[in-house]
Amino acid sequence: MPTSAQYTFEPGTAKLDPIYPNSGARLMNVTLAAATYTRGTILGELTATPGKYAAYASTNTDGTQVPKGILQYSCVVDSSGNVTLAGEFGQTQMGVPMYVGGGAIFDTTQLTGLDANAVTVMGAALVEGTRGAGQLRF
Repeated sequence: MPTSAQYTFEPGTAKLDPIYPNSGARLMNVTLAAATYTRGTILGELTATPGKYAAYASTNTDGTQVPKGILQYSCVVDSSGNVTLAGEFGQTQMGVPMYVGGGAIFDTTQLTGLDANAVTVMGAALVEGTRGAGQLRF
């Protein structure tokens, strides 16, 4: 019998939720390119493979320079497209939820890749504070 936990689950580090529950957040299940992602990563759609997303960066030229949404869970995606969600005891699936708007408010300190371009293109707005420490309505 093991003497230490084989699996741990800390929802605060695995899943991104809006600041205010029931705030109208809309989710869409998407597939991701192979990589390791943290919850709150801004995602863009790859032009070469429509329907597949990867981390947004305004300097990219593969389609991910256009931000489309915010990743809900931390996860690892293998080369076969299998997604292992953080804290889900090794369970794999083919997609992962991404916030696509709805007016939800997020803590900007929990978002990865958020820049001025992402705020503008996603139709988001800072409710208070700054991109580095504030609240974003998306």
